[in-house]
Amino acid sequence: EEETKTISEITEKETEFNQDFNSDGIIGTAKQYTEIESLGTISLFKDQNKYSYIQEYNSNIKVAIKNHLGESLREVETNNGSLRTIIGAETITGMNKILFQESSGYFIADFDNNWQEKSGSYQKIKTSEIIKRETEFEKDLNDDGLIGNLIYALVESKGNVSLSKDSSNYAYTKASDSDIYIAIKNTNGDQLGDKTWNGWQIVGAETVNGINKTVWKFSANYFWIANHNKDWNYIKDSGINYDGKTIMAFETSFQQDFNDDGIIGTKSLPSIKIDGILDNSIKSDIATYLNDDLFTHNELKSILINAGSNGITETEFNDLKIISTALNNYLSNSTSSYLEYIYSAVVDGNNANQWWTNGTSTRTALGNLKIGSSETQMNRLVGKWFKGEDLPTNYYGGDSAAGLNGKTFSYGTLTGDLFKDGIHINDVNQGRAGTCYLLAAINCVLSDSESLISSMFRDNGDGTYGVRFYGSDSSKIWVTVNNEIPISNTNRVLLSGSANKFLNGEKWVSLLEKAYAQANEIGLFNEWRQGNKNSHNSYWAINGGLWFPLTHLTGETTEGITVKYNSNFNLNEWNGWEKTIRNKITSGNSIWIGSFGNTTSDGYYYDFCSGHAFSMTSYDDSTGLFTIYNPWGLTSKNKGGVQTFQASWRTLFDIKSYLYWT
Repeated sequence: EEETKTISEITEKETEFNQDFNSDGIIGTAKQYTEIESLGTISLFKDQNKYSYIQEYNSNIKVAIKNHLGESLREVETNNGSLRTIIGAETITGMNKILFQESSGYFIADFDNNWQEKSGSYQKIKTSEIIKRETEFEKDLNDDGLIGNLIYALVESKGNVSLSKDSSNYAYTKASDSDIYIAIKNTNGDQLGDKTWNGWQIVGAETVNGINKTVWKFSANYFWIANHNKDWNYIKDSGINYDGKTIMAFETSFQQDFNDDGIIGTKSLPSIKIDGILDNSIKSDIATYLNDDLFTHNELKSILINAGSNGITETEFNDLKIISTALNNYLSNSTSSYLEYIYSAVVDGNNANQWWTNGTSTRTALGNLKIGSSETQMNRLVGKWFKGEDLPTNYYGGDSAAGLNGKTFSYGTLTGDLFKDGIHINDVNQGRAGTCYLLAAINCVLSDSESLISSMFRDNGDGTYGVRFYGSDSSKIWVTVNNEIPISNTNRVLLSGSANKFLNGEKWVSLLEKAYAQANEIGLFNEWRQGNKNSHNSYWAINGGLWFPLTHLTGETTEGITVKYNSNFNLNEWNGWEKTIRNKITSGNSIWIGSFGNTTSDGYYYDFCSGHAFSMTSYDDSTGLFTIYNPWGLTSKNKGGVQTFQASWRTLFDIKSYLYWT
């Protein structure tokens, strides 16, 4: 007998027959979510069956909350004979926690990364802890009309959002039409304030064009602006550095004089910014982009691409040259060196412009910009210097010290952070190319100054980065890299990179190594390279080397000693140098080591191995031993060595070492 079913009834039959009869893309009834609370970094939801879910602020995925047996929890249910309600969820100092309310009071439980309750963690909140829990979950639990018992000191009340701090200098915002103070937090839910970063103060908070922003000040010429979600939690990777000039663009929105120049906003500017420009299109671009008296990376890139459309005329060529001569007057302090260099490389010429490589096996002639240059030539020059598209050739030379042969490769895309949890020597993990000499130099510089490594990078905000080196003559040079790097057939980082070699890991080591290959093409690293390796954009071209990257990274000249040339393989003469090296180490100068011998402390794994470079970072006066790092990194044992070990001065003689420092 036939029976007609309604749309609502057919969903029940879908489950019975495991088919999507009504073509809604779902078998059965779709889940419908209702938001319970959204304070903090974790939002709380329930479905139509009253089961509970969490959703992280930067995700659209809802995760079911489960008890310690793996059973889904409802918003309201019976627990040991008492009715309880889930009223809050938050990640506090790295631990996922759920807040419950029962008739007898409030309870809290810990949950794992999958939001399953940890057995035995459910416990009642003591009266003495109520204030603390109020602040963590941003809820008034004791009905006193306040969240916590904090006393707020007003910092600034300009605009629609006021900024305050508590007695611990943690920061809070309050909308002009509200009495509620909202704690400013990082992505982990930890509060932010003046004590978060040494020397930094939060000086402003405002909603600008619908986006919550905070301004942090280090000095009158160094600022950081961060974006926040609706609950004033920091949005990952949204922070951008500004200097005394670029911060002016935000002073009007915040109604504050951040750079202490006595003016809120930019100073009045003359109508003609650069004299002598004749091409109307270039004139229009300049008028638009210099409205704030500053060129950005993207604006200079646009000027060049627009000028190159349909080729370069004599007028356009001359105008671009005029911009080059005036450019330094319209760049911020933090970007002037980088942008001036790469713009000049496109317009005024550079040795690296001889070739266009683009990650292939062969190079194509390119040439410097000239009158009559084609649109394709301009796009490739901009691609090389502004977009990081001129990737090194797709072949590396292997690593003889690790017994690895060279081969061709494909490129993949890095997706992680440039830096994560600071910059550490454990970040350095050499891949399958013979760049130990470069990575050992990086470890030396990193051990001496983390800030020098970070200062090498300029984030363009579009997935590209400027990277600074110095030529062997100590002249400053820059290249631009994108996120494309060599990958293995298992889609892992093939050459140097973060410890786990995942594409979503920390990026800086991989990008620095690639930038060094690209910068080799400029021709200022060629102390010893011969033939085709001279001025070649290739990992193969930078395969194998000595201590020269110490200068390329720092701009400083080097000094050094060798067992062969300074002591003629005589131990007594060698011992005469030990005090000099110990003094260098104890005064904060790490030492680059080239090893020409093998040692082992356990009979199986190498300490030193021949044809490999290391870094010496410290000296223990009580043992007479030096601490040595292998750039093979945390995965060194996969290659037959150990990451860090101690060695005596005599051992450095036995391996016929080269020692160099800046």
